[in-house]
Amino acid sequence: MARKYAEAGVQFGDWTTTGKSELRPSGKAFRYHDEVVCICGESRFVQRNSLTSGASTSCGRCSRVKQSEAGIRYGYQTTTGRTEWRQFKSKRFPHDEVLCICGESRFVSRSNLVNGTSTNCGCRNRKREDCCVGNRYGRLTVQRINKVYTPTPTRPNKHSKFAECLCDCGNTSSVNITSLKRNMTRSCGCLQRDITSETFTTHGRANHHLYSTHKCMMQRCLNPKHKDYPYYGGRGIQVCEEWHDVETFINWIETNLGPRPESYTLDRIQVDGNYEAGNVRWADAKTQRSNQRKHKRIEEAA
Repeated sequence: MARKYAEAGVQFGDWTTTGKSELRPSGKAFRYHDEVVCICGESRFVQRNSLTSGASTSCGRCSRVKQSEAGIRYGYQTTTGRTEWRQFKSKRFPHDEVLCICGESRFVSRSNLVNGTSTNCGCRNRKREDCCVGNRYGRLTVQRINKVYTPTPTRPNKHSKFAECLCDCGNTSSVNITSLKRNMTRSCGCLQRDITSETFTTHGRANHHLYSTHKCMMQRCLNPKHKDYPYYGGRGIQVCEEWHDVETFINWIETNLGPRPESYTLDRIQVDGNYEAGNVRWADAKTQRSNQRKHKRIEEAA
């Protein structure tokens, strides 16, 4: 038998019961209807079977309002992904948290964002700082300000202000003053190159003359698909763990063996030994031929 009274505080989707119930006609029968409140603040009586079966989960109005996505730009404001329902007169409306370019964050009605009523926190209406000679923006220092004729089809007499700036790297560039004030331009282009280089640089030793030596050594000993693997890694010859790092390998070679003489290559002193400290040297082709396995067997037989 159905309960005559609903429990208060029970969640059904976005609905929350208040504990008040009424017996109302539904078709040819009378059924219990529970009073529920939606997250947007709207309250109504909903048939109990619709609540328990999941047929009704919200008032329908707020279900069409999705959670705000982060990174959406509205003028000078960017959404953070947080949404709150806030009271305005007798109803509640979704407000999205936005971050202005000046750094201030606040909640703004979504309708004001979408229709363009709110584009900034008010910082754009306040008096802006003048761009003066000597001001610094990122890596740029303003040297001189020029007024340039930049006509458009709708504004044939338009003039724009450009600042001649000196970058920390020594280059000079002409930058629109608006781009400087909005922090859209911070260098002559060297900053982006430095960021890209730092992001994609692993060790910075690819152009070193010992890098190819290290690469060939690792391939012969560790890559079964290499043509010389059967004579090195296939025979059990390994590279010591410390030398897997190219930086450590290059530093050890330069400190202990010195610069590589012309026509010399890296050779293992013990032909059956590993690539490790104390078992490598610089050797010419003649020395390396005499240090091969077949010559060692002839010497041992003699």
